[in-house]
Amino acid sequence: MDFCRIYGLSVHDIWGGVRSLLLLGGLLRMAWTDVRSGRISNRLLLYLLCAGAALLLLESGMDHEWMRIWEAAAGMILGGGLSFGCYLILRGGIGAGDVKLFAVTGFYMGRTGVLWTAWISALLAAGVCAVLLVLRKADRNMGIPYAPFVFLAVMAVLIGKS
Repeated sequence: MDFCRIYGLSVHDIWGGVRSLLLLGGLLRMAWTDVRSGRISNRLLLYLLCAGAALLLLESGMDHEWMRIWEAAAGMILGGGLSFGCYLILRGGIGAGDVKLFAVTGFYMGRTGVLWTAWISALLAAGVCAVLLVLRKADRNMGIPYAPFVFLAVMAVLIGKS
């Protein structure tokens, strides 16, 4: 802990950074597979969730700040619930993998972070779709992988936080 004291870092700063890197690495892998195969790995989502939960419990136990667990749960419920609502309303506009992806992203980002992530990823995806439609590279019925936009949005939110 001398390192933390010397550089003015808290346990939360260090473990939060580790969790952010873990999320970004997992999202990058999911974005790659989503582009290549149109699928998001349930196994990778489960690994991300379990690893994030373990790190969060360790971090919360070290500095006795248990509210982070409730914030993570609320973010997961909000992210999963918001995307599940879109899944039901849009009927095929968003896949089940995207719903699970937003739930796990919500776990890492919390309530506010997952709302910003949803908003930014939707804007990015809409912008790319508009450009593709104008250039006649796509039609209105074509699906696009959504995980790359979630990855970019999470990066933007994390950069905006710091």
